Amino acid sequence: MLAATCRDGPELKAVNINTGQLHKIYDLFDYKFILKPASDYQKNELKHAIGETDSRLFPTLGSICMRKHFEFMRERFRQLTELEKNSFRAIFLLFSGFIYPFTLQRIKAILTDVLEHTLHNIDDPAIRTSLNILEANGFVIFTKDENFIVPDVAYITKPESGFYYPENRSLQKDYVKLAECFKKHKDADGLNKLAFSQYNNGRYRFCSD
Repeated sequence: MLAATCRDGPELKAVNINTGQLHKIYDLFDYKFILKPASDYQKNELKHAIGETDSRLFPTLGSICMRKHFEFMRERFRQLTELEKNSFRAIFLLFSGFIYPFTLQRIKAILTDVLEHTLHNIDDPAIRTSLNILEANGFVIFTKDENFIVPDVAYITKPESGFYYPENRSLQKDYVKLAECFKKHKDADGLNKLAFSQYNNGRYRFCSD
């Protein structure tokens, strides 16, 4: 008999906790395996084998086989708090501007100065909690080292990124706000990386001063 679950999120947690029917079943297995992530070549082989023509970046083999995967993750995202959603959007803004690393300080600055998050709960512990929840739901990898925040590229690249970043926001206008944000917080490294990425894309007027 073979049993499997999601690689992360509440479904995996339901198996790992020490109570409940799922954990009792899991304890019956003598061998417990964790699969290595598939390579791009293996993903393309699977897509070809099942006739999948979607060109999007699939994060796992399972998401290639199950078209409902992204709808499922969207529903997870809808259930997050506004701070958790905006924390992910802040990471997306840094990612799209090629501004590494994604630090707690930069996320906090973007929340207040760019995304205009108005709730009075933006302190370091609250943001860490938000990142932990994003990790538990499969959107990012986050460790105790605040300089190690890695988003799952499937949700911050097109076409999926269009859902996670608000449609009523102009990304280009947010880049202008981001430049001002970096100036305000004296983040010269972030400002230089943003300017370089925008220059390469032919959009550099906002930082010409």
